[in-house]
Order: sequence, then C-alpha cells, then structure tokens
Amino acid sequence: MSLQTNDYKEKQVESAKKYAPKEKNKMILFPQSDKKNEKSPDFKGYCSDDMENIYIVSGWSNTSKTGNKYLSASLEKIDLTCADVGIPF
Repeated sequence: MSLQTNDYKEKQVESAKKYAPKEKNKMILFPQSDKKNEKSPDFKGYCSDDMENIYIVSGWSNTSKTGNKYLSASLEKIDLTCADVGIPF
C-alpha cells in the first residue's frame, strides 16, 4: 500500500469520525461546491448499516428523460464501524 493510499485512508477515517451518522441505518450528505469536473459527485457523505459498518456515499443529481429529478449514489465501504466513530451500540 502506498503512502498516498495510507494518507487518503487516514483522511477518510478522520472525516468519518467527525461527520458519520451517530445512529444505525442513517445517511448524511453534504453538497459539493468545489466539484473538480462534471463527473464529480454533487454530494458526499456517510451512511451506516444495521451491521454497524460505515460507508462513504457519493451522490449525483440527475434528470430522467421524462424530466423527473432523482439522486443516484454509490457506496464505498471503509474500514470503520459505528463503535470506531463513537457510536455506543
């Protein structure tokens, strides 16, 4: 694992400790005003599942062909549980 990857993971962990939801099965998303390009997520945040795992969430605002707005998202599992970020279960 490279130093860059380690630094990235450490930043993810520190951010998750500050901003991850404090309950199971919850999600929090923040709008991204500093998008690097058109394909960058419109929202970033965290969610927790019922097994106490924490995920990074990336979300994109979209409009369907019929004009309906919707949000698509992807999840990235990180090596944290709710207990790691101070959630007492």
